Amino acid sequence: MGALRVVLLSALIAAGCSSDRTPTHKVRGVVMFPDRQPVKTGVIEFQSVNHPLTARGKIQRDGSFELGTYEQADGAVAGKHRAIVVQVLAADSIAGVKHDHGGAVDRKFADYGTSKLEYTVEPRENQFTVIVTPAEGNASRQ
Repeated sequence: MGALRVVLLSALIAAGCSSDRTPTHKVRGVVMFPDRQPVKTGVIEFQSVNHPLTARGKIQRDGSFELGTYEQADGAVAGKHRAIVVQVLAADSIAGVKHDHGGAVDRKFADYGTSKLEYTVEPRENQFTVIVTPAEGNASRQ
């Protein structure tokens, strides 16, 4: 009886693990300017329209990203999402150190109300190209 109890308890624990989580699906992509230059730094977020969940990913130097909702790179929930691109850029030269953070993204992309970026995550692996405009007077740099 004790062994059966352990097997049943183990099965219940395994079945219950993460069952309260809305399933996620892989989301990868690239953030770039209209001239195809990559956005080299920042964070991209996908906010679900149907669930109180947000997926985030760090933008790599080649513009690529991978989203995570519950864990790093576990994806985003299926459905429609609003997206933002947020950057925190250092001054061009601080204490004599030159920063190569690439071009700055227009600040309108840092707010869900003004970014106008929308994507639909499908229940499969997803790949998106996110095109953003540079900040005024700040063309993208290679």
